[in-house]
Amino acid sequence: MDKFRFCWFLAGAGWIALVVYLSLANLHIPQAPVAWSDKLSHFLAYGFLMGWFGQLYLLRKSRVILAGSLIALGCLMEVLQGQLPYRWFDVVDALANSGGVLVAWLVLHLGADKILCWLQQRFG
Repeated sequence: MDKFRFCWFLAGAGWIALVVYLSLANLHIPQAPVAWSDKLSHFLAYGFLMGWFGQLYLLRKSRVILAGSLIALGCLMEVLQGQLPYRWFDVVDALANSGGVLVAWLVLHLGADKILCWLQQRFG
């Protein structure tokens, strides 16, 4: 994992930048006709971020800080959206963000924290 750790970190930083951009940009993306698809997107995006970075930070204390930081980021994005004329604050979006982080933490704890190591061994 150490061989590509910085690359994995940069890729994750890029994912965070994309989430922030998509959260604040004035985009007109058509919504899927499925109820709660927006909430599912929030859940998956923040779950992915926790899953990605949770493989880089294996210690429990590091993961607690990571989870808290991602939950704070999700809440901050909602607060900032409430300040924009073309977006709005939605507490359910913040809950979906937080839920994604917490479920990913559980999945990591159950053993899914070796995917990046496997990729590195297989292709690196």
